[in-house]
Amino acid sequence: LLGGAVYVSQLVRELDEQRRVAMEASRLKSEFLANTSHELRTPLTAILGFLQLVLEGAVENQEKQREFLQIAHESAEKLLTIINDVLDLAKIEAGRLEVHHAPVQAHKVLENIETLFRHQMKGQGLSFNVIRPPVKVVAWADPDRTVQILTNLLSNAVKFTPRGGQVTVECTAVDGEIRFQVSDSGVGIPPEELEAVFESFHQVDGSTTRRHGGTGLGLTISRRLAEMMGGSLALNSAGTDQGTTARLSLTAYSPEHGTTSG
Repeated sequence: LLGGAVYVSQLVRELDEQRRVAMEASRLKSEFLANTSHELRTPLTAILGFLQLVLEGAVENQEKQREFLQIAHESAEKLLTIINDVLDLAKIEAGRLEVHHAPVQAHKVLENIETLFRHQMKGQGLSFNVIRPPVKVVAWADPDRTVQILTNLLSNAVKFTPRGGQVTVECTAVDGEIRFQVSDSGVGIPPEELEAVFESFHQVDGSTTRRHGGTGLGLTISRRLAEMMGGSLALNSAGTDQGTTARLSLTAYSPEHGTTSG
């Protein structure tokens, strides 16, 4: 009887824990849907509003028209990013997202990243440092997914670093690994949140009225992509207002890998 009572007690605790996990997952998904609806509505409203002004002839100045069209275009790009995040996560969860390995020249990746972000960094009043590795530094990974991960990391750095701050991206080869590192002097992450931010739908500040937008999927997708390529993604921060460092580690290319692989 005593053994049975202990077993039942343990079973009840396990069921309570499973119920707690299920309720937390449900809460996060509900919060995600609310946040995503907000994030989708904002750029869509801007697109429709500015295009309507131009189409109705309310703006006769061509320079002003171009400015409004530029805002609509940027809003459309933001909308596409949100949709792509949701679709990528759905494919990952369903096991239908593929990566295609090939030699990835690190210095070319950083050249592309610098081109993508240089203007944005300047517009946000941030110092942007790109430390390129030697030409011989080559990773074995998916080129497009590697750029996607670094784009997510740098977008976060821009978003969470106040004007006057600094963002640095660099790459090194260490012990058979190619390590891309993105460091910023921004708001930082509390130590207890460093792993939680990789969970689907999780955000350090999850309310729809938070100062920084986003669906909370970028880091989730980035880590999953890194793992699918045989690498890893980790964050480090000393805490609030201490900045954040993200490290993407990928396998170094060797002749044994060949040139292409699925």
